[in-house]
Amino acid sequence: MPLSPSQRLLAARLRDRPPPLLDAPLLCIQDRLIGRMADDLIAADALADEGDAIRLLMHNGYSARNVFLLAGKALYEARQRLIAREMSAP
Repeated sequence: MPLSPSQRLLAARLRDRPPPLLDAPLLCIQDRLIGRMADDLIAADALADEGDAIRLLMHNGYSARNVFLLAGKALYEARQRLIAREMSAP
C-alpha cells in the first residue's frame, strides 16, 4: 500500500535525522548519509549529471539542505563504486 505524502515526509525526516546520542564523529554520520544517497543514485541509474542526482534525491525524500550540500559527493561516490565494480569484474 503506497504511503501518503505526509507519511513520506515523516519517513524522510526520520531517515535524515542523526541518532539521538552521537557515538561517532559527525563526519561518520555524513559519510553514512552520502553512502545511502549513492545507493539510491546507483539503483535509479541517475549518474548522468548533478541535476538528475538532485532531482532524484529530492524525490526520494532527502532534506533540501542535505541534497544541496551532499549531492555532488554522493554522485562522486556512486560513480566510483560503479568504476570499482567494473574493474573488479572477471
